[in-house]
Amino acid sequence: MPLRQLIARSVLTFVALAGVAAALTWMYLGMRSVMSIGGSCASGGPYEVATPCPEGIPMVMLGGIFGGLTFLAVYALKGLPFGPRLTLLAWPALFLSLGWNFLDFGLNPPGEESGVSVSWLFCAVVFGLMGGVPLVFLFTRAGLRATFAADGTPRTLVGARVKPTRSFDDALGKVSGRVETGDQGGQPDDFTYALERMAALHASGALTDDEFTAAKRRLLGITDDQRGETR
Repeated sequence: MPLRQLIARSVLTFVALAGVAAALTWMYLGMRSVMSIGGSCASGGPYEVATPCPEGIPMVMLGGIFGGLTFLAVYALKGLPFGPRLTLLAWPALFLSLGWNFLDFGLNPPGEESGVSVSWLFCAVVFGLMGGVPLVFLFTRAGLRATFAADGTPRTLVGARVKPTRSFDDALGKVSGRVETGDQGGQPDDFTYALERMAALHASGALTDDEFTAAKRRLLGITDDQRGETR
């Protein structure tokens, strides 16, 4: 990846993650503000409002929802193609944080000296399941690797490792094809691409140590033979 593109994507990754964190915080705090006055409010309209919303809350909630989705899309599409892929954690983060609000206010309802709010506790259970169940599948060995140690190589979340044969053959095909056509100028780039591709597959676990060693020998053997033929 060119240096300029690497820097741009790094900046976008940082900005997008900061935006998602801010959006989640807005929604968390905005929800608490509404729940602290009973859980419902209204603003505007031709009728007299019994419980007006705290100032700025509608904009905060809308900004949190749509802003969060926008920043999440930027992170997923324009962020770094390697490193942690935290997109899958956005759903649990949202529902577990909002579920905590339901639990907190369900055990300590506003305006009541004692007792609990069964309806809010029910919502806490529902939101807890919606946010917690995905973590069960996410925090498997394959899920942890795909989330926190991704390298840009397409992988399945569960199941066996990705078969490297097609990608490796494609990389070798680029080397052999361009050398055979006499495009010597492109040979170093293709050779570097093949080596980087194999190293990425090896680092991700898609290639074992023995397979990685055999792949390097095969690549070096092909390029040496083809260079000999061009002489």
